[in-house]
Amino acid sequence: MISSECAPFSKTGGLADVVGALPEALEPLGIELCVVTPRYRGIREAEALLGRRTTVYFIRNKRFFGRKGLYGTKDGDYKDNLARFGYFAQAAVKKLEQIHFDADIVHVHDWQGALVPLILRHQKKRSSTLAKAATLLTIHNHSYQGTFPAKARSQLKMARTRTFARGFKHRGRINCLKGGITFSKRISTVSPTYAKEIRRKKNGSGLDRFFRMRQKGLLGILNGIDTSIWDPARDSALVAPYDSERLDLKRKCKRQLQKQMRLPVSSKPLIGMVTRLAEQKGVDLVVGAAEQLVKEGVQLVLLGTGERKLENAAKRLMRKYPRSIRVRIGFDETLAHRIYGGSDLFLMPSRYEPCGLGQMIAMRYGTLPIVRATGGLADTVSEVNATGSRGTGFLFRSKKRTDTKGLVHAVKRAVRCTKKKRVCRKVQQRAMAQDFGWEKSARQYVELYESLSRRGR
Repeated sequence: MISSECAPFSKTGGLADVVGALPEALEPLGIELCVVTPRYRGIREAEALLGRRTTVYFIRNKRFFGRKGLYGTKDGDYKDNLARFGYFAQAAVKKLEQIHFDADIVHVHDWQGALVPLILRHQKKRSSTLAKAATLLTIHNHSYQGTFPAKARSQLKMARTRTFARGFKHRGRINCLKGGITFSKRISTVSPTYAKEIRRKKNGSGLDRFFRMRQKGLLGILNGIDTSIWDPARDSALVAPYDSERLDLKRKCKRQLQKQMRLPVSSKPLIGMVTRLAEQKGVDLVVGAAEQLVKEGVQLVLLGTGERKLENAAKRLMRKYPRSIRVRIGFDETLAHRIYGGSDLFLMPSRYEPCGLGQMIAMRYGTLPIVRATGGLADTVSEVNATGSRGTGFLFRSKKRTDTKGLVHAVKRAVRCTKKKRVCRKVQQRAMAQDFGWEKSARQYVELYESLSRRGR
């Protein structure tokens, strides 16, 4: 696996969680593998590698990876990202050759690894341990495509070829993800519904035509979560760890969260959010609906970091409604666990969501999700019916990007459910019983790997 992120070493989102957890789930199934990832500033290799089965190789380059951010700062992406990850792709392939890793499959992730399939295509012309390897590209978020002006081609220390221009040129610019789609043997995404959505013009972010061209080789495999980390019965961050038979203890976790966030200790429904503050995540919709949510009698706790304008908007909400809304800008692992454990409901109004892990974690903690019916959210959350005999959460749809009506209506349905204690408890127990571990997904990847290794490149 070649990836620009790998938890616990580096992380900006779900990509890191997948590359950190999936290899650990694959090795017991007989897959021999290693991970290649950049050595960013602050990584302590020896400490982080303790207790891991999977071998991780780090690519060192102080000029490219010794910076504060992985891809940029709050003011934007680094302008030399093409050079940075072009170097990473080449160095990763070289590292695999140096260690004589005779790979059947080279599994790359997102645009940062998308040059690898082209590099390997050239390797086939000479002796190499990777010459017969098939390539798999997993797309975690197709909106991040690695696009650069055509003149940025000079940043790449690669021979100029017509093959590069044919694969990586799109609308007059370099598009790394498009190149990966062109040259990879197979493509996967991180949920079945997302794999279908990106083929449509309105959802394809300009690449829908290429997804349709490759649809026979496009597969959606749902992500999993690390159930050893996300376990309410053994979570040391919670004042009172609990399971589905001891849900009464969840009230103590709620009080703990309310006190920590300086909210009135109350029986009001408490909604949690742990999110990247970005338009994709629908945070602006929450800002627009805040007054209605407060009138509905809920409390809201938000933890996250991201776009400066949304961070400022969230802070303004907290100042306006200090007894109902509390915001923590940044990331705090302990607080994240307490939000999942102490909230009654968990809000994910994403405009699109390739997979999403938050809704799965929330359900494991008996915290009922409120989500838009899109991507992996639609694949993992089912609507609670009127009697509570079916379903695990609350879904909404909106025709317009700025429409908050669907969100507010879903919140109202969720609030009504929390007030029916016996009904709510049954829904919580059903949600907690869902299996979102990595084993099922890992077996699907094994099947995909086996089909690729039989066919070769």
